[in-house]
Amino acid sequence: MTVGPFLADTHIILWSISDDRRLSEHHRAILASEAVVFASAASVWEIAIKRSIRKLDAPDDLPTLLPRMQFQPLAVTFQHARRRQPTPPPW
Repeated sequence: MTVGPFLADTHIILWSISDDRRLSEHHRAILASEAVVFASAASVWEIAIKRSIRKLDAPDDLPTLLPRMQFQPLAVTFQHARRRQPTPPPW
């Protein structure tokens, strides 16, 4: 039984677009299920930046493509950022 929701990281998004063999059977099963899988604008941004500096070959229509692939946009608000507890310095 698949539960969720899930947040796909950038690699999962890229590998699912290209049907890359590195996408595990576990992740394929989640993506093929009825589970809600979110994609963050941060991942789309990361992909766009890497495309722009020619470090990545990826589609340029992700805002259209990802919803067709059943990825849901992750809404992040100012309130979410404000609630984030500061990470203590490592020293």
